Amino acid sequence: MEKEITTLNRAFISIVPKQPYYDWANMVFPDSAPMTPDQQEATAYAISDDFAVEDLADVVKPYAPFIFEMELHGVCTDPDTWPTIRDWKTFNSWFHYHVGSMVWDLVPELPIAHEE
Repeated sequence: MEKEITTLNRAFISIVPKQPYYDWANMVFPDSAPMTPDQQEATAYAISDDFAVEDLADVVKPYAPFIFEMELHGVCTDPDTWPTIRDWKTFNSWFHYHVGSMVWDLVPELPIAHEE
């Protein structure tokens, strides 16, 4: 390898919406161009890399309520439009998730900025 890359001391949860998410988004904004699954863009949430579990759901579950709200907020900031039931079962019907334990910094020359 020519370029020296390093890892960050984080793991990640990657979220990709399923059809119910798109159905909700299109209901909230019926006059906008419809959102569809072919526009899938994953969202990555950095988490501690200090976990060892056999069931990855155990890694995601504690973060699921926050992630659910962040994904909804990404479409509409008005919580009155959000689904009232946002439990683990609903989370699983609305989102695919993946957990990764390695985060490689492919652009180490750029500083990591924390936005608020």
